[in-house]
Amino acid sequence: TLPAQYSAHILVFRVFDEVSYAMIMNGKRPVRERDVLKHPDENFKPTRNLPALTGKPLAIAKGAVTKQRDWLVILNAPSLGGASLIRAIEPLGGVSAVAAASARDLTRHGFSEQAAAAITRPDEARIESDLHWLSQPNHHLLCWDDDAYPALLRRINSPPAALFIEGDPGCLWQPQIAIIGSRNPTAGGLDHARDFATTLAHQGMTITSGLA
Repeated sequence: TLPAQYSAHILVFRVFDEVSYAMIMNGKRPVRERDVLKHPDENFKPTRNLPALTGKPLAIAKGAVTKQRDWLVILNAPSLGGASLIRAIEPLGGVSAVAAASARDLTRHGFSEQAAAAITRPDEARIESDLHWLSQPNHHLLCWDDDAYPALLRRINSPPAALFIEGDPGCLWQPQIAIIGSRNPTAGGLDHARDFATTLAHQGMTITSGLA
């Protein structure tokens, strides 16, 4: 049961597949399990479906392994930042088209000669090493063109083109808060950070760290 004093702050969205999402702007009572939530505009339709937060590993669809390899080829190329890579993919026709492009086409679309060479002649040993890592349980590669890529992360000025994940990708769609502190904290500081993180986690928040 959601306490009444927080009922106007909870984020929920419209129902997509297995998961309920809605946005309550003005709650008149606590929200309870199995409550039916409706968008105030009955004609509202979502622009696209969002992934269900089931905690299950991301499904590997037919052809996804090839696409995953194409992403790894590009991600292993030097001198490619997340935002510049994302901008370059669409004009070439997608990530598979980038991986199959000639060095001349790549350089014409802004890739450096070094990056173009790495894409046209990829380091197969490194690709195989990455694929081996991804084959392990709870290891995932979440790319810019995946539906499960976090929507809020898309909005920042320079989003990463891909995320290597160890654990549950569904956590990226949970409400998050970052705890930032000193690289050399005192014992008291560590205790405070641990208490904050524990309390917030018990309230359903995902604790995020940039691992600086």
